Amino acid sequence: MKPDALRAGVSASDTVRTLGVAPAMANEHLLSAESKGLLCRDISPDGFRFYINLTSEIAEQAKRRDGVAR
Repeated sequence: MKPDALRAGVSASDTVRTLGVAPAMANEHLLSAESKGLLCRDISPDGFRFYINLTSEIAEQAKRRDGVAR
């Protein structure tokens, strides 16, 4: 899978193909990453897709910026 795939989102079936694990395990990996704030989930009629959670990166950059500015 290309690194750009995370920008387009990944599904459990993408994870199955990439990691070579069972579908239930792939789903657990994705949900675990979501609970840690690494991924965020989009729910559509086609199912779940997970994306890189940019909110946490933006918040961290803002903290660094504000800390330096003061």
